[in-house]
Amino acid sequence: MALCPHTPWLDLYGLRDSREWSITYGQRLHIVLRDVSFPATKFPTVFFFVGKKRKVSALQDIFPNNNITRRKAHGIASLHLDTATAGSRYPLLFADCNPDAEFVNQIGKWDGCHESVRYRVNVGDGAPPTSKELADMIHAQLFLDFVDVVCLFADDLGGHERVADRLMRWAQCRQSAQCVPLHKPSVIVVASSSQARQALSQAENTSGFRDTFASLAVVNTADCANLAVPVAQTSLRGILLHEASKIREHRLELQTLYNAKHLTAFFMNALKNFATGPVGGFDFIDASRRGRRGPHELVPHMRHFLSLAEREEISEASVASFIASALLMDCYPAGMHCTHGMRLDLSFVLTAGSVFTRLDV
Repeated sequence: MALCPHTPWLDLYGLRDSREWSITYGQRLHIVLRDVSFPATKFPTVFFFVGKKRKVSALQDIFPNNNITRRKAHGIASLHLDTATAGSRYPLLFADCNPDAEFVNQIGKWDGCHESVRYRVNVGDGAPPTSKELADMIHAQLFLDFVDVVCLFADDLGGHERVADRLMRWAQCRQSAQCVPLHKPSVIVVASSSQARQALSQAENTSGFRDTFASLAVVNTADCANLAVPVAQTSLRGILLHEASKIREHRLELQTLYNAKHLTAFFMNALKNFATGPVGGFDFIDASRRGRRGPHELVPHMRHFLSLAEREEISEASVASFIASALLMDCYPAGMHCTHGMRLDLSFVLTAGSVFTRLDV
């Protein structure tokens, strides 16, 4: 079978001057991660590159094993797997966007390769967004939840002032969300102006920026003017990997480092959530608990269990330890972490009687 030529992460479909917008997902994230063996043990790092010609040149040197130029530019993002790291514990995924690229209706064009799903976007009662405005919302409210490092090329985007404006637009979108983000990506700006660092520092010091992004680094290409292009881009790759490593360590501390299976499951939930309400934000904790009982349903079982424990004169320490183990186990949906696909019914555990079977958590 011929290789699939479609690389868009998402695509937009809508009639000009219409309120009707739809997002088409052609399974790109799923397809990319199929090349990752044992996905439950792999933790992808995701880069997001925004720019035009300079971005393409950088991608060719940073990811030399991927044929970048034979793919058309995309206004939301194309998505690729770095083939050199496909077998590592932390495979690298990179998305790239050309903000000036036109959107192409892919409905019906992907059927020969893979299935696609289409979600109608609820734009609310206000003025309908343009395709560029909606793409901006997708970047801010959807992609930033899954991206570890954002790399913007200032010379491609109209200068460092335009980059600062874009970052602040994303920050405003994130601040309007109803839930607090669990994760903040790092930002790297590649610029040729010596004034870029100072101008971008003003944006960095705003509360909106600090609430949205973990850090900001500026790479001045003028400093690399005397270096060969591959050497300069190798340096950029080193900076990218260093920032990704810091983000990964932080996510490990926060328990928000998702494996490849978690990543695809969360992304599909986030995509559906975005289509329902683009400005609402995505709650990872709520998504992980869908289909499972709330605390109010456990109260009767807890009371029954405590009465049995009191009757059997079991120590408070043993009771507390057992309940804590049961609650921790109940937090994990089937197939996650050490549950190995086993789904424990907490109500059964708590009403099992006076015989204690310690849970192996």
